[in-house]
Amino acid sequence: MSYLSAAHNVYRKLEETDFKKILGGYLKDYDKVFASLEKKFGFDELRKSYAEDIQLTTNNYLPFFKEELKKFFQIKEVTYYQNNLPLRTLSLLMWVWEKKLDLSEKSLQKFIDSLFLGTFGYKMLDISFDNKNYHSEVSLVGFYSIRLAEQLLTEVLGLENTSEPIAKYFSMYFETELFEKRNRWKGCPFSWDEVEKLGNKSAPIYTIYESLFKYTGYSYKKIREINASLQYVSAVIQLIDDLADARQDLSNGYETLVMSGYYKTFGINSEITDERINQTLSQERLKMIYITGQNLLDKARKLFEKNDEFVIQLNVELFNLNFVTLFHTT
Repeated sequence: MSYLSAAHNVYRKLEETDFKKILGGYLKDYDKVFASLEKKFGFDELRKSYAEDIQLTTNNYLPFFKEELKKFFQIKEVTYYQNNLPLRTLSLLMWVWEKKLDLSEKSLQKFIDSLFLGTFGYKMLDISFDNKNYHSEVSLVGFYSIRLAEQLLTEVLGLENTSEPIAKYFSMYFETELFEKRNRWKGCPFSWDEVEKLGNKSAPIYTIYESLFKYTGYSYKKIREINASLQYVSAVIQLIDDLADARQDLSNGYETLVMSGYYKTFGINSEITDERINQTLSQERLKMIYITGQNLLDKARKLFEKNDEFVIQLNVELFNLNFVTLFHTT
């Protein structure tokens, strides 16, 4: 079964599901919630079909980099994105289907390929910029992959809907990255007072959303409000990523917001140990991160509800289960 067919099967099951019944039946036993969702919707089959389809995508668009790409996918932080992307792609397809957009199966396959090539194109840039020992050609392939993604998205949604978002969010991504890179081996440049700015590190995904919104005919005001919601959610995702990558980020010279104050306390040349990381991530700090995340998600919910964006709201709630679980087990 193709990924597109598997995704449509999951979408039909989701339409028939009473989520209040599923999510309310396990109280705080989040492991059972996820096990129930995995079994009911067949997410394993979805991931399997995605992996098979993406192999064809790689052969088609990056045939000269197939073997290197296999090694790239084995990197721990890349594997996380590889496992997560089938569900992220599903969430966008669900939005397309719910809005009944007139896109052919061929166009939807290009859309899937665009998301894959763009996601891993930017991931190649991240890793090659942050790791001086990584192969320099990876960044070149990353730029090429991003260009392919932009071209495919334009073929699907039209130049009039994609040109402005592509330019705007490409610029936003690099401004944010440059802001961070200029502060390497210095204190964290981000602030808890403007924590939502962390969401701009995910600016490339806004390209896809805004292009879809323009294709659908959304007003400027509605697009602006939904994008603000996505920025809030992306900031929470970034907080979680920074918790998971604390040691690696510090080793590469980047003091993230969740680890702010580390260099001042221990110095940039000191050994990075679990004890020192845990000392920075005190219970008080973890509580602040959790409350901050929930406040951002609450702001996002209000704007999604105002704009009647049920599918995006549903995905936010499923993400929130992961967020709560992380702190429930900490």
